[in-house]
Amino acid sequence: MLQIIFSHLDYHLYAFQFESRHFEAPDPESEAEDATKIRLCDLALSPGSQLTDVYDFGDNWEHNIAVEAVLPMPSENGTDWSPRLLDGERAAPPEDARGPLGFVDVMEALKNRGHPQHEEIRNWVGSRYDPDKFDMWAVMRERWLSPGCGVMMECCDETQ
Repeated sequence: MLQIIFSHLDYHLYAFQFESRHFEAPDPESEAEDATKIRLCDLALSPGSQLTDVYDFGDNWEHNIAVEAVLPMPSENGTDWSPRLLDGERAAPPEDARGPLGFVDVMEALKNRGHPQHEEIRNWVGSRYDPDKFDMWAVMRERWLSPGCGVMMECCDETQ
């Protein structure tokens, strides 16, 4: 789910940490737990919980995630505890933006039509990409279309 929320295409290695547990993308050389085998509800998250997500070890995108609330969602079948994204801020950086410093360069080129790389970068990110706009619909669409979503999003009942 974290990969989808950040619009990562999942072709780079990634890891996340919760408390003393470390999870990584499946890799024979990894000593961490397999991130594809864990559900968010298995982590017993509560308000104030902190997770750290690192994507693309070369670019080193590090996201610090704070759990603000854990709320049941009503559904036709009773209480639904599956994860939900309720809001967001700004667009995720495009894949392969060369990390946080590279993304600053991307944003500068997009804002300045006279920048020598403006046209090249605009073509690369697409005409609809707006770094200041969070597109909830697009994120949720990717979540539901993701082949791994059924495993990652399997609901936990409230007793777990």
